[in-house]
Amino acid sequence: MLEKNIHQSKTFKIILFSGGAFVVLLAVFVLGIDVGFHKASFSYRVGEHYDVLFGRNNMGMMPLPLDTDAISGGHEAAGKIVSIELPVFVVVGPDNIEKKIDVGDYTAITELRGVASSSDLKIGDSVVVIGMPGTDSDIDAQFVRIFPANTTATTSLRQ
Repeated sequence: MLEKNIHQSKTFKIILFSGGAFVVLLAVFVLGIDVGFHKASFSYRVGEHYDVLFGRNNMGMMPLPLDTDAISGGHEAAGKIVSIELPVFVVVGPDNIEKKIDVGDYTAITELRGVASSSDLKIGDSVVVIGMPGTDSDIDAQFVRIFPANTTATTSLRQ
């Protein structure tokens, strides 16, 4: 009789609801820590590759004046393929900055309007890449569009 009264009491329902709310808040907190850790670790890795990304000279000094147009963007690339060692290839954009692109099974690759694969990538082809920050200051490609070297579509990448 006492058990039935405990399960039906308002106090029990309030305690149960409070416990559930606490578990949900704890899950959100842990998710926030995970996202923050991911962002912080990417920033740390960019710091480790600072010389490569921002072009320090051999004497350890930054060239003056700093050309803000030459700083690479975070998660995209457009330019010509200069090196391929799948699953990684290197793109040089119009700003002459090399970006390392990592392709995986999840990467959607198209050639003009048709479906393509990573084996269709060729040195000299122009590409547009959209992705996420990778583990070594590279880009984990989510989408790659290939413009073959002999098409007129590559002129839009030079602007």
